[in-house]
Amino acid sequence: MQPNVRLAILAALALLLVACFSSPFQDDDAWWLLTTGQYIVHNHKLPVPDPFAFTTYIGKPEPTRNFQLTHQWLADAMLYLAYAAGGFPVVVWLRAVLMAAACGLAGLVARRRSGNFFAAVAAVLICAAIAYRFAGDQPAIVTFFGVAAAMAMAEDRRWRWAVPLLFLIWANCDDGFWLGWIALAFCCVEARRRQMWIVAALSVLACGINPNGFYWSALPLWPAAPLVALAAGYIRSLTVAARIRAARVSKRFLQWALAAAIMAVAALPVWQKRAFQFSAWEATRPLGAVKFLTAHHTGGLLFNTEEDGGYLMWHLWPRARVFADGRRLNRAVLQDYRRILYSRVTPGEKNVFQLLDQYGVQAIVTTAYDYPTGSPHFLIAMLADPNQTQWKLVYQDGQAMVFLRQAPPGVKALPNIAALSSMEAQCAAHIRLVPGEPLCARETCKIYEHLGNVLRARFWMAYYLEHKKAPDPAAETEYQRLIRNK
Repeated sequence: MQPNVRLAILAALALLLVACFSSPFQDDDAWWLLTTGQYIVHNHKLPVPDPFAFTTYIGKPEPTRNFQLTHQWLADAMLYLAYAAGGFPVVVWLRAVLMAAACGLAGLVARRRSGNFFAAVAAVLICAAIAYRFAGDQPAIVTFFGVAAAMAMAEDRRWRWAVPLLFLIWANCDDGFWLGWIALAFCCVEARRRQMWIVAALSVLACGINPNGFYWSALPLWPAAPLVALAAGYIRSLTVAARIRAARVSKRFLQWALAAAIMAVAALPVWQKRAFQFSAWEATRPLGAVKFLTAHHTGGLLFNTEEDGGYLMWHLWPRARVFADGRRLNRAVLQDYRRILYSRVTPGEKNVFQLLDQYGVQAIVTTAYDYPTGSPHFLIAMLADPNQTQWKLVYQDGQAMVFLRQAPPGVKALPNIAALSSMEAQCAAHIRLVPGEPLCARETCKIYEHLGNVLRARFWMAYYLEHKKAPDPAAETEYQRLIRNK
């Protein structure tokens, strides 16, 4: 292959990888990771005890709590340092570079083992296709990189003795470092050299140098499936590489096939409008609510949805502390969280308002729905009751609403019933921003039908049918019934 053709393919690959991994900063958990990193950098200590959620230490202690607070401290600090260096563009670039490097290292090893340029490109594409779906602003991306880096470094005598240092850093960034042990096991079996076994042993020991030693938490291993798939795809790509090398295929055909594959993979993030988004996506976040609370110097103990807990921590701490967030440090409180948010209170139990009083909640910042399922947060219906006087609706927009026990000076409380119109505004805004999640419209229809407002129920069922992505015969039948029920 001519050098200029090879360079063109490599340039296209680099552009492809940046496109795949440069989606905006938007993960729910990414915000509390950023807040934790800020705390570590500014206070020069780990966040123990938890300074962000006021419900963390209510009830019985959980054995995994300190592990959850400390096991990824270095990744949190690096995330915040990237933000401090240049804001969200640098954070997105950091993620894109790490993920691109992981795919590139897989291609490097494939090239070494097969001696085939096309096999290396195939390995890169396989890894990119696997990693694309799972790459986010999470410490797990360190494990994506670590698996590829461990194998590449272990196979190179010049870098082999640096592998324990890689694991030392890795073990303080993410608890997926055990996948690196699997990668080293492959290298030990293949190399059959004493030096490789010594490097592997030192790497395992290095993993114990972290705040928790070799303690293993019972946390859900949700990153494991994609990461193991990445490792399997990586090893598989080497087998594919040998076959490509052995097959007598036209190089011109391979060049055109690779060009088509690169264009097809690159088109996906561009089509989804996720490529080259070097910013934070806050369109679905309670930014207006945050600005309202900040402007009126209001904070204290917040009741909030779990999905927005990290976002509120980032913007409002230390003036405010959250009830729930994605860390789930106190699972005993989750039952009361659901009772409050969904008004799931059985006879004989404390009602929603008594639970809010029990936890000393001073402000409520909530959205109207769980958008993936469409389930309404029935807390809003309780607060919208005109006879309810404990909480005042002081702010609403298309993303969230704010209730306080007393309106701030200079702010006139809105009628409680206005919370229902805010629910409609939030549902419409979410469907406009995230077209793939229209179920809130169907649930809004059910609310209005329950209230006896057939006209609004019909409107929202029609809105749902207009935006649904898959056939829904039951909804079609329900809509026809609403039309007949005039």
